[in-house]
Amino acid sequence: MSDKQRVLVVDDAQANIKVLNELLRNQYHISVATNGPDALDIANSKNKPDIILLDIMMPGIDGYEVCKQIKANSKISHIPIIFITAKTETEDIVKGFKMGAIDYILKPFNSEEFLARIDTHLQLKKAKEKIEMDSVEIKNLNSNIQKINRELIGLNTSLEEKVKQRTLELSDANKRLAYLNDEKMVFLKYLSHEMNTPLNFISAANIINKDDMSEDNLEIVEMIKMGFSRLNDFIKEVIGYFDLGQIVCKKVNVSLEEVIKEVKSTVDTKSITLELLLKEQIRVNADKTYLTQLISILIENAIVFSRPNGHVLIETSTINDKPVLIITDKGKGIKRENLEAVFIPFVIQDFERHDGGYGLNLPKAKVIATSHNWSLYAESDGIDKGSRFTVVFK
Repeated sequence: MSDKQRVLVVDDAQANIKVLNELLRNQYHISVATNGPDALDIANSKNKPDIILLDIMMPGIDGYEVCKQIKANSKISHIPIIFITAKTETEDIVKGFKMGAIDYILKPFNSEEFLARIDTHLQLKKAKEKIEMDSVEIKNLNSNIQKINRELIGLNTSLEEKVKQRTLELSDANKRLAYLNDEKMVFLKYLSHEMNTPLNFISAANIINKDDMSEDNLEIVEMIKMGFSRLNDFIKEVIGYFDLGQIVCKKVNVSLEEVIKEVKSTVDTKSITLELLLKEQIRVNADKTYLTQLISILIENAIVFSRPNGHVLIETSTINDKPVLIITDKGKGIKRENLEAVFIPFVIQDFERHDGGYGLNLPKAKVIATSHNWSLYAESDGIDKGSRFTVVFK
């Protein structure tokens, strides 16, 4: 199919048609009509012309009437019409423009000027059609945007209502949790007080005269003493953990390096080597007491779960301008599915992570980190592949 634009030549003189055909055939697809009715049929056909070159003086329906009928038909009124005639009177020219013609070329004409005018009007037609198409597309886009905006407003309204409702629910839940936490603290303190009385009696086992006891009774007394000691330690641990939920941080600007070195000097390293790789001049805003406790927990955790004569690396750095503490051991490791659970109180994942404690040290560290708006997380490639605990300070 040709990409040439279509030109309809309407003239009853064969000589004129021949001249126009010679001028136009290399650039355009030419259709010819020698009278008004044929011109109207071609204009209304499937392959409509892109422009019409119309003679005025023709038998039957003249050029003016053909132009008038084309412009009255909305399906073809957009086709530009150029009158080509020998009529030079002003009133004839004005009449042609009134009928809807876009230009008026007088015979005889200059070939170059003639071709330039046709090309110009065809380009104007294409530009107009492009503008109209763009206008329709813009109108459709605007319609779609308005529809989307209406939907977004509806969604936003619905979301605001849901957020409002959810906020109320969370507020109620937080109040309930605060109430339950207060009740829990009261209960634990009451439990501690009530248990201390019988424990005091049990502790009297320490002053019993053992000289007159049989070996079996001595063994029972030792078991009582061990049970007392463990139960007493458990009560202190539980109360200490829940007390952290009510801490008020008194933040000061402290040197992370100094706190780590202080902790290192006090912990029992057993046979474990502690390597420090500390970046100087890193300072954090923290409650020093709780920061010390957090670092102690993480270092002691690494020592406890390291193999004999193992190695623990303690390093500090900055990531995205935030101070970071990383403690890495090459010990027992953590199953990947338990990396989050190590921070849940009273949860002992499996035998590999059982250190004889109560499962509260890492949860304590998590509470301290959260109260300071820090991030604390654990990483491990699995059992026997070591662990890495990271604190990101803010």
